[in-house]
Amino acid sequence: MIKNKAEVGAAQEELSTLKLGVREIHTNIRDLVSDRQTLNDIELQIEELRDIFHQVEERGTAVSQQMEKVGEVEARVKDLGLLSEDVLAKYESLTVEKDVLDRANARISELRSILQEAERRVDRT
Repeated sequence: MIKNKAEVGAAQEELSTLKLGVREIHTNIRDLVSDRQTLNDIELQIEELRDIFHQVEERGTAVSQQMEKVGEVEARVKDLGLLSEDVLAKYESLTVEKDVLDRANARISELRSILQEAERRVDRT
């Protein structure tokens, strides 16, 4: 039992100190719980960001593959353009040759007519 006022005062002071300590512990626990919740929120945000990063990375890979295909298509279009130019040049060359052949055939027909006319004249004489 407490024998005097000094002991009562000391006990009350010790009780106050303990109460402050308990309050501090409760504050620390609340802070830890809050920090833990914040940490959980941050972990969720990190996971969301990781998912977004993977999606962006996959889209980047898809875009890169599409760009490679575009490059291949452009090369094919260029080749087709060159082929088209080659075909056009050959067509123009054949057109010129056809004109030359048409004129030659016309000249041959003209010469045949002249020859036939000459043969008729010879036969008449």
